[in-house]
Order: sequence, then structure tokens, then C-alpha cells
Amino acid sequence: MAAERKAPNFGGIDGKKGSSPISGIPSRGGEGIRLEDPRSGGGPAAGGGTDGTGSQGVRGTRGDSRPEAQRGTSRKWEKNRKKTASGIKAVSTASGIQGSPSPRPDAVQADELHAILEAFLRDRGAALEAAVAAVASSLDAGGKVLVFGNGGSAAEAQHFAAELVNGLARHDRPPVAALALTADTASLTAIGNDRGFAEVFGRQVEALGRPGDVALALTTSGASPDVVEGLRAARRKGLVTMALTGEGGGEAGRLADHLLDVPSRSTPRVQEAHLFILHLMAARLESAR
Repeated sequence: MAAERKAPNFGGIDGKKGSSPISGIPSRGGEGIRLEDPRSGGGPAAGGGTDGTGSQGVRGTRGDSRPEAQRGTSRKWEKNRKKTASGIKAVSTASGIQGSPSPRPDAVQADELHAILEAFLRDRGAALEAAVAAVASSLDAGGKVLVFGNGGSAAEAQHFAAELVNGLARHDRPPVAALALTADTASLTAIGNDRGFAEVFGRQVEALGRPGDVALALTTSGASPDVVEGLRAARRKGLVTMALTGEGGGEAGRLADHLLDVPSRSTPRVQEAHLFILHLMAARLESAR
């Protein structure tokens, strides 16, 4: 007769012989699977001595019969735990948590942007008004606005064109003729492939621009080759050229009839300021029509 087989014991969480601490996992070799704290001297995660005198003490070493490599792992675990805790505290402090007097990073960036916009409106407010007047004059004469840029500036070019065509706040106003040269992917890729990326805006300006139209270039550096070439093409065709740039304006600034350079060299802050300025321009043009 075959020997009677005993059902495995899946219960128990005390790590005793014949039990397993994890439901559904049988004991191995009659010994329960023990949940050990790697800092301990081989004892379970809960229970055991903590006075440093026995093998189950959390920080004890006297009576610890584990191999040196295992004891080294425990020391490494404790070191990493302290390092992690220190890192969390540092992040909390930098974020203004725990009543720390340190300013929050986002508050610092907001203050920086506020200072940049104040400086722009103070020192370049007259240039902004002149640029808005030039756009309004072009529109009154039947002209249009061609706007372009790369990356984040490309997105802002499309944003500005949409505000002019659809209306910023008052939808009872006539639409403004505006076109973002960043939106026609077929033309962009065809020109880039056949003529080179530096021509993607200049070629479109040559095709769509008319004397008296406005070419508005957005570039944080003022040095993007395709943006610069777009302004050159606009000047050849007799368009009014404008550049919204970072501090100084670069080559784009030298090609612009109206330079609106934000007094900063931080790309994120310049782009944020550009959006604010474009909204101001859209609001003034909307009110004038």
C-alpha cells in the first residue's frame, strides 16, 4: 500500500517548521520560508531580540553566524536606506515642504518670468506698439501676416495665427488674415527634401508673400538658418519684417524692421514671454478692427 501523503501546510506566517509565510507557497524541506529583514542577524522581519546580543538582533553582530558577504549586504542595505531618506528630506526642503524657508523652484521661475516681462514692457513697450501699428496698417491695406519658427516657436506661430483667424476673446470681430508657415507638412517636407531645411520658410514666403504683408519670425536665438532665410526672402519681396527673439536678436534682429527682443537668454523664459507678447498683439489687433 502506498504511503499516505500529507497535504502541504500553506498557512502560518511565523516561519516555524512546516509552515510558510506566503499563502500558496509550500514549505521547502519542512522549513518555512522566512521573511527576513536584511539588517537582522537572520531573524524574521517581525519579532526577535533588538538588544544587539543575539543572532536575531536588528543591528546586532555578536553571535551573528552569517557569512561575511551576507553581513556586508545588510550594511549596504542600511547605508542605502539612510541615503534615500536623506534624499527625500532634501527634495522636500527644496519644494518648500516641512515649513522650510527655501523658495519653491516653480516660484523662483515665476518670479524670473515676471521680472523679464516687466523689463520688456518698460524698455521695449514703444517697439511693441510700433509693431502692432505696422501690422494693423498692413491689414487695413489688405495684407496678411505670415508667421514662422522652429520647435516651440513653431507651435507658438500656429497658436498666434489661430488667435488672429478665430479671434482671441471677441468672436464678433472680423477675422485677421494670418497663416503659419509651420503647418503645411507636405510643403515643409517637400522643400526640406528637395532644397534643404534652410529653405522651408523662405520658399513659402516667396510663394505666398506680397509687398506690404508682414513676415513675423519667432526665434529664441535669432540664429536659426531657416528663420533667417525666411526673413531674407521677405525683405527681397518687400514685406514688413518682424522678429520676436531672445536678448540681442542675433542675425534675425538685424533683418527685422521691428525687433522685439526679450531681455533673457533662457530658452524656456523667452518662449513663455513670447506667448504673452503674442497674446498682447492679438488683443490689440482685435480691438482695432
